[in-house]
Amino acid sequence: MCIIVPMLTEIDIARLIRTLAKAKGWKATTAARHMTGSGDTLARIEGGVRLTLGRAAKIMNNISVAWPSDLDWPSDIPRPAEAKMADPTPITPRKQVSEVRG
Repeated sequence: MCIIVPMLTEIDIARLIRTLAKAKGWKATTAARHMTGSGDTLARIEGGVRLTLGRAAKIMNNISVAWPSDLDWPSDIPRPAEAKMADPTPITPRKQVSEVRG
């Protein structure tokens, strides 16, 4: 079985930022600054600048967290999975306190 995952592009990220801005009543540059740390990210993306995978992943996570719950995420853009809490560190037998019977 082959699963096809849609590819994310910089234009998708720009579209998400603009959609988020509209939903929140922000200027696009304000949304870009909140999601990317820079207000001119949209202009750079639309001018052809590429994002590194790490930067794109961080921006996508920021957008996903800020996305309003009453606004549908675009079905043609993959949404990052929600982060799950890590399992607590298991206690090793040596670190357990044993009862002393006497």
